[in-house]
Amino acid sequence: MRIEDDHGISDLLRGTESRLCSGFGFTEGPVWIPTDKALLFSDIPGNRMHRWRPGQSEAEVYRAPSGWSNGLTLDAEGNVLACEHGGRRVSRIEYGDSRRSVALAERWDGKALNSPNDLVVHSSGAIFFTDPTYGADTGKTPSQGAEGQTPELDFQGVYRIDPDGALHCVVREGFSQPNGLALARTSPRYISVIRKTRGSGDTTLMMT
Repeated sequence: MRIEDDHGISDLLRGTESRLCSGFGFTEGPVWIPTDKALLFSDIPGNRMHRWRPGQSEAEVYRAPSGWSNGLTLDAEGNVLACEHGGRRVSRIEYGDSRRSVALAERWDGKALNSPNDLVVHSSGAIFFTDPTYGADTGKTPSQGAEGQTPELDFQGVYRIDPDGALHCVVREGFSQPNGLALARTSPRYISVIRKTRGSGDTTLMMT
């Protein structure tokens, strides 16, 4: 089955599992780059983004350090949008020059974000992202964030960045540790996978 409007990524789906490349700590946030026919992904504890192209047996380092990036996606102009666990921000990166980046969101109510996790772009250009505390320094290795990183906020929320740059907290009550996001094609509503208690394995699919 082909994925609609996938810009060639379904050509990689052969119906059987195969290893494309290896040697990473904990991979997350894969995003297909249609203009380059390449797969970009995060290695959180490695503090790097990698790029893989069909036919290669290894992935090259695309950006290091990456701010312990997790979720990745693209905006309408083809820039890479990244949730940075350790950078505690959502950033926009020029795909052609990964050294060029700007912060789109770093603080809420004067306090640092927890550790932005996943994000999705609405057709309006608005960016929704989740902000759990998975990047906090728990003393365990490998780390998913910066050394000594502790939460400043007393909640884990879901936020929206408007096209004009304004930041809004759209959900903050009734759940903890928001994770993945997806947009419903027939509705402006978004779906977030929520982990109720850290380490319990219990998850809830919530539509807001």
